[in-house]
Amino acid sequence: MFIGLLCCRLMCLKIVYSGLDTLGDDVYATMKSKGLLKALSDRDPDQQNLALNIVLKMLSNLKPEQYQELIHEVCNFETHRSVDCRKVMYEILKWIYDHCQDIGGVLIEETKETLLKGLSDDDPRLQNLIFE
Repeated sequence: MFIGLLCCRLMCLKIVYSGLDTLGDDVYATMKSKGLLKALSDRDPDQQNLALNIVLKMLSNLKPEQYQELIHEVCNFETHRSVDCRKVMYEILKWIYDHCQDIGGVLIEETKETLLKGLSDDDPRLQNLIFE
């Protein structure tokens, strides 16, 4: 039963990811109201990775307060055992750092701090990703 539930949730996230562009302007509110962003804190790395990719895909549509809501959840992947999850986390953080300087405050400080810590990530490919 548990494995079936995981497969079902993963399938739902894949469907959402593929149709993300059709959810309208306030995609974040839609995702949040349906509880789909809770997959970031799920125990299954595949679901977490897909949830991070959903966040990455919707970054350009977010409002400043939505970045603020997400930043801590995203930075929690700093020590995640999955290299794929950490890779997407660094991509998200690089995008935020490059595009949200005008928001400043805690958002940019936490982003910068996590990116700097990533320079000593166990995986050298991820270290290089941060420099790109």
